[in-house]
This record gives sequence, C-alpha cells and structure tokens, in this order.
Amino acid sequence: MASLAVGKEKLAQHDDEWRQEALAILVSVAAAEVKRRRARTRRKTCRSLAEIYAVTEPIEGKPPRVQESFHS
Repeated sequence: MASLAVGKEKLAQHDDEWRQEALAILVSVAAAEVKRRRARTRRKTCRSLAEIYAVTEPIEGKPPRVQESFHS
C-alpha cells in the first residue's frame, strides 16, 4: 500500500510540473502574440501618418515634400 501511495504522489507531482510547464508555454505564446499585434498596429499607424503627411499642403516657407507611395 505504501508503494501505491508513493506512486500516486509522484504522478501528482509530475502532473503539477507538466501543468506549470504548459502554462509557461501558453504565457510565452500569448506574450509573443501581443508583441506581434502591437508591432503591426505601430507599422499601420506610421504608414497612415506618413500617407497623411505626404498629401498635406506644404507649410508656408518650407519646401514641398515628395509624395511617396507607402503601399507595399
């Protein structure tokens, strides 16, 4: 009976370790996804601002900007 209890305890410990490792992987994947989304949003925002800036009229006394296409 004692060996059965030890076996169950080791199995429970192994399950806990596996759960912790799985949780760490999920957290890592979620963090990478958040980082990817932020970078994509930042790129889209910068592209939009650049397009807006490229089509605005030149400020008096400043040379006109060259319009470029930012769509790739």
